[in-house]
Amino acid sequence: MNPSSANNFPRYPWYRSLSAKLFLLVAVCLTATVALVSWENGRLFGKTLDRQVEAHAADKVRESAAAITGVIEGWQALIALAVHSLLAESDLTRRNGLAQAFVGANKELLSLSLYRGTAELASAFHDDAHDLRLEDQKAADLASRIHAEMARWVAEFAADSSSSAATDSSLRVRSLQGVAKLPLAALAMRFKQSQQQEPLWAVLVVWQDRIAAALPRERQIRSALIGEGDTTVVSIVPQSEDGAAARTELKELVGIARRFPSTSGYTALGEPELGRSGAFAKLRHANLLVVASRDARPGQREVQKQIIQTALWACVFLLGAILLTYLSVAGVMRNLKRVTEATLRIAAGDFSSRLNPASRDEIATLSHAVDHMSGKIVDLMQQTAQAARQEKELETAKAMQSMLFPPDDIVDEGVIIRGRYQVASECGGDWWWHYKTDDGKHLIMIADVTGHGASAALVTAMAHTACTMLQDTLVLAASASYAVDMMTAVNRVLWKSGHGKATMTALLMLLDPKTGEVLYSSAGHTWPFLITNKMPGHDVDGRRVKLIKCSGTPLGLSDDAVFTEHRMCLGHGDRMVLYTDGLLDCTNTKGQAWPRRKLEKLLGQLAESGEGNLVDPIMRAAFAHYSGHPLADDITLVAIEWLGTRTVEGAA
Repeated sequence: MNPSSANNFPRYPWYRSLSAKLFLLVAVCLTATVALVSWENGRLFGKTLDRQVEAHAADKVRESAAAITGVIEGWQALIALAVHSLLAESDLTRRNGLAQAFVGANKELLSLSLYRGTAELASAFHDDAHDLRLEDQKAADLASRIHAEMARWVAEFAADSSSSAATDSSLRVRSLQGVAKLPLAALAMRFKQSQQQEPLWAVLVVWQDRIAAALPRERQIRSALIGEGDTTVVSIVPQSEDGAAARTELKELVGIARRFPSTSGYTALGEPELGRSGAFAKLRHANLLVVASRDARPGQREVQKQIIQTALWACVFLLGAILLTYLSVAGVMRNLKRVTEATLRIAAGDFSSRLNPASRDEIATLSHAVDHMSGKIVDLMQQTAQAARQEKELETAKAMQSMLFPPDDIVDEGVIIRGRYQVASECGGDWWWHYKTDDGKHLIMIADVTGHGASAALVTAMAHTACTMLQDTLVLAASASYAVDMMTAVNRVLWKSGHGKATMTALLMLLDPKTGEVLYSSAGHTWPFLITNKMPGHDVDGRRVKLIKCSGTPLGLSDDAVFTEHRMCLGHGDRMVLYTDGLLDCTNTKGQAWPRRKLEKLLGQLAESGEGNLVDPIMRAAFAHYSGHPLADDITLVAIEWLGTRTVEGAA
């Protein structure tokens, strides 16, 4: 392509240009964002408002129920006091006079009657004929109607007590609105003095003022106290409300509340478009129930208002964003045109072209990228070659490190040693070593270098070299503390090599296959497990799996570190499990490590099942927990089994 062709930059109609497409894309994205944000805000606001309304309604009815409970308990106390005083009087005239005094002393009371079965023991009525609450009704007529209703009610009690459907409730509440044409309620309380006597009923007629005052009285709320037989004791309905609709709604709410096992609750009522909701709370006395319903649509209207306000403000910001987008797109297109022309020149072979952008934006970054494209390609090729060399070197190091490990399965006279190793990266920092001395004893060492990778692999190589040299230098048969001497010598090598920077934890064990005696020394390594054979006298504190606690200073950390040698004896068939901390520290995709208690439980199950090979089931269980998640640390596992002097042919 001729460089001069870059001057023939194609011309497009404005509606097909990239600037128009960008402008349209931004406008659509902004519009969609505004709509989505408005809808989401409205939805979240609606949910929050619904929760607040629900909590407020439920709290209101619970408060009302608590207040009414207190009122009823106060009246119960009055009834109990009156009954106690009246029964103390044997004369009927004096008993009625005492009842009359009791009623006259409390302005909330209108009458008091005492019955044994259906026989009246005492009766009193409020004798203030000038009480304005009577609404010009004659006190005598009102007392007669109430007295007749109470006698009929007590007769119902007597019939109920002799039938199979008798209730066990000792308190009953009923409205007298229909009988007295006044806001009155009757409370009947049963007293049992002895099995030979008929039940004693005390009936108290009270004004409903305190009960009505305790019911929710907010605007657009219908509330009521429901008694036995789902009859309404007290009802509060706003004057603007339809009485028939209110009764139907309260009946539906009562039916829902009776079916609920909980003492309080909140529910939707009627059809969804009606927007009604209700709350209820059950009282502890006389099967009473407080219910309240309200119009939920004010909350819906508030949500709609919030959505409209959000949308209006969003439109204002949208118009401003569109204007700014139009102005910025024009400048972007000019810079993009210059980059396109320079690219065409480079494609034609002119690599000397330089854009030298004056702006400081993404287009300027693209211009610099074009200017340095050739140099970057050369650098990339050089880096690729260097990475290939490094990968090859790491593969070689990994192969060399694998030569430092003994065979996976070592079967000797009376001893089986199995080891498994899994590296977390190309080279690892875990290592285990085995050496059989001239007098037939087995030396096993497991180590974990701080960190992993190539540097940790070098430390393991130093430790292997030191142990290989020491195995011919230290004479096991003549040394009473071979484990301590070996640890001290390796510690000195690592200290002189790294001066505290090349450290590793280690556990060294010397096993005598003839006697089962084990000499061991720890340099801060993970504690091993001992699994005893299921034979009499071979258990440890009644447990087959025991953690062998041993501690010490990591190798290479201090020049004057002191190591301690411990001694123990294995029984026939006893096994020991050595491992590095990577087995328990590596995590799965949820960041959960494999806990030590699961390893201990697995060891117990394997011991009970008689499994001979411990290392492979443990590795399978651990990697099943990791679930394919990359290892954070190297893992090494070694199992040692002592079989005494019995030949272990075919154990491998």
